[in-house]
Amino acid sequence: MSRKDELAAQAAQLASRSTADGASRTDQQNANEHQAALNAALAAVADAEAEKLRAEEDTELGDFTLPEVPGSAKDRLAHFDRLLGAELSRAVRVKARYDMILGHVLQAVNDSDDWAEAGYDSFEAYAKDRGVALSRAYELMKAAPVLQIMLSAIAEFPTMRPAVLHGKTLRSVFDSDGEGGVLTALRLLQERGEKVTVPALTAVCAELEGGELPTTQRVDAPRAVPPALAKVHRRAEAARKAVEGLDIEALSKLAPEADAAFEEIAAGYEEAAKRLRAAKKQAAAERKKREKTSTRPENRKRVASRDEAPAIPAQAAEKEPVG
Repeated sequence: MSRKDELAAQAAQLASRSTADGASRTDQQNANEHQAALNAALAAVADAEAEKLRAEEDTELGDFTLPEVPGSAKDRLAHFDRLLGAELSRAVRVKARYDMILGHVLQAVNDSDDWAEAGYDSFEAYAKDRGVALSRAYELMKAAPVLQIMLSAIAEFPTMRPAVLHGKTLRSVFDSDGEGGVLTALRLLQERGEKVTVPALTAVCAELEGGELPTTQRVDAPRAVPPALAKVHRRAEAARKAVEGLDIEALSKLAPEADAAFEEIAAGYEEAAKRLRAAKKQAAAERKKREKTSTRPENRKRVASRDEAPAIPAQAAEKEPVG
């Protein structure tokens, strides 16, 4: 039996043993002090084990040697791309595991009201003290059991990159059909060659539940794009599809440099939007100016009213005999 197990057993015995009738106050105080000492020792052992685990993980993170890839430059780049893809997939899964554990912990604390006994005014205060907003806490609690299933099924779906949004989307299927429902939804997407994205999961969940696909936004009829804006429209559409179903929050937490990239992209779109608004405003001003110019008296043709006699040319008036 390990030292940790021995301490835990002793602590459990002291916690469950009741004080016999007539026991002295001194004996009870000594028992309480012994209990506190055991708890402290147990916490110290747990901290030491956690520190050892962190050290092993840190060593593993730094253990890397760039492989030598023979062949052409194209072969080398293809190999490096596969390496980066594997590391990104691993990082996403590690983040999903953390979110899953955090969701389970928050659920346990919320269900047991431990936050109140620990001195917090509310569950929201407990979550906020750990850097989690209340809305995010409920998202994590909702997604946690589904994320656990998805992470356990990585071997069957090796290209899957679980995220909190995926867990939230699949929660309704989990509530109705449990683990089997979640795996069925993932297998359907795999059979159809579709990636695990929020829109794809939403569609397959609606199919499994026999309901109609929920409409998240109004779908407008396609409109013709002016030739002058066709290139801009194609780029905007490609950008929209690239970020569809992407958990930007999760990716931004994986690598600090991702935040800078997202900010740069956002700044570019904001600048483009400003230029478009300025051009639209200028075009409207020029149109208004043209309309104002066209309504000036000197630019308008004089139109005779119905009651006004038509003007007679001078030459015609001279030749007309006087009666």
